[in-house]
Amino acid sequence: MTREGLELGRVKHAKQAVILADSTRILRNGEKTEDASAMLVYLNIKAMCKVDIDVFVEFVHMDNMKFMSEDASAIDKNMKAHHSPAFMAGTCFTLSMLDSIICQSFYQPHLVAIIQHLLFGARPLHLLSGATCPAPVYSHCFQILFQRHTLDFNMVCYSNILWKRRKLYL
Repeated sequence: MTREGLELGRVKHAKQAVILADSTRILRNGEKTEDASAMLVYLNIKAMCKVDIDVFVEFVHMDNMKFMSEDASAIDKNMKAHHSPAFMAGTCFTLSMLDSIICQSFYQPHLVAIIQHLLFGARPLHLLSGATCPAPVYSHCFQILFQRHTLDFNMVCYSNILWKRRKLYL
């Protein structure tokens, strides 16, 4: 997709974008160039949008996830793909992960709604028991990455912290 195509799609006004890999062009000769078009679209969107836009990218090869880092010093050729900041932040995923979610959604019908709620802030979910999961009204969710632990101790650290604004009544 070219910049002209992105402009026609009015990507400058978007809050979120999802870039899917072209599964019809997967090469069998061992090269890992199938993700080049997804990476170029990602870079074009980041260059075109003046405001922060949430971009989720699907990759064919997990090794290419480490190139999504905005800091060139963070790219290490020995870094595993699931240790990359982009993977830990949830902004990129692979075909196998998407296939797993689709397969599990057959047994867990509410999995798709939960993923939609986590990614896009969906409306409250209605569970099988009839109870409703209320949407947080005055809360913001921040994900903190522990890159130092990832690089120094060779471990993956996740932490989702929910910060709530509370009114104090005196």
